[in-house]
Amino acid sequence: MRRLFLPLMFLAGIILMYSGCVSQDTGQIHDQGKTAAPEEGTEVKKVREEVHLVSKELSYYPDGVLATYRVYTYAEEGVQKLEEELYNSDDELLERKVFKYENGNQRSKQTYQGLGELLQTYDGNGELIQYHIFKYSDAGLITEDSLYDMNDELRTRQEFEYDKGGNKTEWRVFNTDGALLSYTGYEYENGLNTVIKNHSPDGVLLDRFLLEYDSDARLVKRTWFSGDGAVKQIRIFIYRNGGLIEEQVLLANRSIRRKIIYTNNSSGDPLEVVYMDGAGNIREILAFEYVNRTRVTYTRVKE
Repeated sequence: MRRLFLPLMFLAGIILMYSGCVSQDTGQIHDQGKTAAPEEGTEVKKVREEVHLVSKELSYYPDGVLATYRVYTYAEEGVQKLEEELYNSDDELLERKVFKYENGNQRSKQTYQGLGELLQTYDGNGELIQYHIFKYSDAGLITEDSLYDMNDELRTRQEFEYDKGGNKTEWRVFNTDGALLSYTGYEYENGLNTVIKNHSPDGVLLDRFLLEYDSDARLVKRTWFSGDGAVKQIRIFIYRNGGLIEEQVLLANRSIRRKIIYTNNSSGDPLEVVYMDGAGNIREILAFEYVNRTRVTYTRVKE
């Protein structure tokens, strides 16, 4: 029996959502903009933007044989995600995620990550596995993420803090007893996240990330340091015609550990992502299909 390759883009998606390090916008996180509706009496401009959302992601083995695929369902209007289903190559349902929103579609204007208030995960037989409950600030920024198991027992809780500009400044993780497990701090320059620091509960620096950008504010290098300052890993981002075409993951000695190659459409959305090891052997191939949606945002009008 073949070993299923881990869908790396989705693991990365989780990390990026909470770390603020976006290497490539695959459409799955297009709805992460600040879409909070304006306060009563505020002079604002309503902006409509056409975006591309991933409707299907297919994962292939190195020889091109289909391994698994995910199907995404969105609301008929807007960018609100409703369901995410994982299937094997025999079209058997393996997992289903359901996103639920407060007061129907009204809450979607106030959610930052487009997650809604409740995310339920079911297995292929329809049995509940776990669920997340999300809380948001008045500005639409996620402030708390509580994970419960099938027996309604709390497994982990995450808290998030932001500055006045809406930039995430701290992320804290707690266990079932409410004890702090770790916390992460974020530093910014000119609105760009330049440093990420992970700490133990008692404040010891575990590791940190240094992020560097080009003149177009695109992430071009991310260096991972240990707590004592030693380089652990370097990730290089290469662009062409405005789109990310390659990532290189380097070890401390600068040898290549992994490459990720992107083939994009005319809008810069990835159509295919190829994961390769340091020797150039293909480890996994991902392919993407998209749907077009209109995202509504609000901009304050200067008096």
